Amino acid sequence: MAETTHLMQPPMRRAFLFVLCALAPAAAGQQPPSAAAPRFRFELLDGEQFEACLKGLSGDRLRLDLDGVERSVAADELLFVWGGAVDEPAPPASDLVVLPRRAGSTVPADVLWGRWLGGDDAHVHFLIDGDLALIIPFDHLDRLVPHVDRPLDRLLELQTNGIDDRLWRRRSDGGLDGVTGVLLRVDESQIVMESALGELAFARAEVLELALAATEHPGGDSSGWPVVVRLRGGSCFEAGLVAVQPDSLVLDMACARGLEVHASDVAALLLAPRPEQGGPLRLAELVPETVHEWTALGDDAQVLFPWRRGLSVSGSALSVGGRLATTGIGVHANARLGYRVPDGVSKLRVTVGLADEVLRLPAVASVRFEVLLDGVVRAATEVIREGQPPEVLRVEGLRAGQLLELVTTDAGDRDAGDRAAWVDGLLLP
Repeated sequence: MAETTHLMQPPMRRAFLFVLCALAPAAAGQQPPSAAAPRFRFELLDGEQFEACLKGLSGDRLRLDLDGVERSVAADELLFVWGGAVDEPAPPASDLVVLPRRAGSTVPADVLWGRWLGGDDAHVHFLIDGDLALIIPFDHLDRLVPHVDRPLDRLLELQTNGIDDRLWRRRSDGGLDGVTGVLLRVDESQIVMESALGELAFARAEVLELALAATEHPGGDSSGWPVVVRLRGGSCFEAGLVAVQPDSLVLDMACARGLEVHASDVAALLLAPRPEQGGPLRLAELVPETVHEWTALGDDAQVLFPWRRGLSVSGSALSVGGRLATTGIGVHANARLGYRVPDGVSKLRVTVGLADEVLRLPAVASVRFEVLLDGVVRAATEVIREGQPPEVLRVEGLRAGQLLELVTTDAGDRDAGDRAAWVDGLLLP
């Protein structure tokens, strides 16, 4: 996928590195080092791009193979990783989602898409990409959702009462019943809770969601390089990158140590040094100070698709150009989100484009993106139409307290189907 970079300031020369995508096999005439070693696309923040295979991890340096030539990159130079294109970016509605809780993290909760296999009186057994089986302790679990059939962020709004677990059950009239109690055990077909009415068993088919009360034991910090991982099946979670092999990565999660993930299952990696180590801020984590959304009918018309953090405006997994994002903001033209620039930030880097789900809509989408700083346009795209690749926008010279605005417009041709996204956005020192 080609990307266009718009530089409103001279390019940065510090070699922050973006590791992009697990690609298709090498071009004709080029033989990869191993048939089992997928190629990745790497991009330097100053614009340099290259393709390579993973070779290994030595101390704080990642070793790469560039068609037979080894290149070593230090951990503090690495920043971003995107994975390759996926055939079906949004996980199917029949999938299950588990949200393990993490302590002291500034990123959203981990989301694991896969299959609930069963469990016992202390664990949930879950299967994700590459037939990776996880045994997740109840203490590491935020919620379990059998058969996701509505937007994920709406499901996350269903809460416990603070001290007890709560199971949300579907009613025949389409409503929900909340049952409060304590989770006793799970198996492949039911969830059993202790309630004020005694022990109750709920069949899997009737359960919309199980939300667990807060725990004081969510697991310790993971070892290795801190990364955010997006798998091709949609799972997105924080982990420590412990080891690298040509065909796999070894990751430490709070609920799973030494998890070996095949490189071909990785859609994206965000190399994310912790904030105390001078790591980047993710644009999607900022809370907007101002939000203005309007339709082609004017400001008074109802906005059917408000902006969403980490999801498209329809609540689906956020994917642009066939690539699942590790972080991002879903918007619909027309939208204007305003943020105050935090302390210690001087640069912005973000990918913009149409969400892949527009390809399934009858309307032909077209949008334009602008980045404004204190009301002045500092970076912008031309009109991006359906089928065109996303673009990368970069702005330098940010100062703390300035108003940073992300503007998405309908390109003057009405806003039908204009589902767009600002993804993989980072604020850098």
